[in-house]
Amino acid sequence: MLRFNALKRLYRLLIQYFSDVLNQNTSALEVPDLQVMAKDHSVKDTLVMCRLTISIAVQCENNEHIIGKIQSLSDTSQHYLMKAIEQVCGRNRPMYLRYSPPVDYGQSSGFWRHPRHIDNDRVRMSQSSIASSGLISPFH
Repeated sequence: MLRFNALKRLYRLLIQYFSDVLNQNTSALEVPDLQVMAKDHSVKDTLVMCRLTISIAVQCENNEHIIGKIQSLSDTSQHYLMKAIEQVCGRNRPMYLRYSPPVDYGQSSGFWRHPRHIDNDRVRMSQSSIASSGLISPFH
C-alpha cells in the first residue's frame, strides 16, 4: 500500500508539473497502471513513468545539464531516448502535427535535438507543406 501511495503521489506531481510549469495539456498523456506497477513491478507501466520523467527533464527551465548528459551518450542511446521523449511529446501535440514528416536528427552532436526545436521544425514543415498545397496562402 505504501508503494502504491508513493507512486500515486509521484504521478500526480509529474502531471502537475506538465500542467502548471510546462503549460501543457495532460489529457492526452499515457496513464500508467499504478496498482499493477506497485504490486507486480510492471515494466510497461514503469517505462511510462520513466518517459514522463525524461520528457519533463529535457523541457524544464534548467535543462542544459540533462541535454549535455544525453549528448554524451552513444548515438544509439540518444536515438532511443528521443523515441521515448517523442512518445510523450507526440501525444501532447495538435493532431495536424502528430503525423508530420520525420525530422532529420543528424547533427554533429548526434541524434539529439531539444523537443522545442523539433516542434518548431515540424511546425515550419507543416506550414510549408500546407502552403505549398495551395490550401492556405503563406502570406496570410
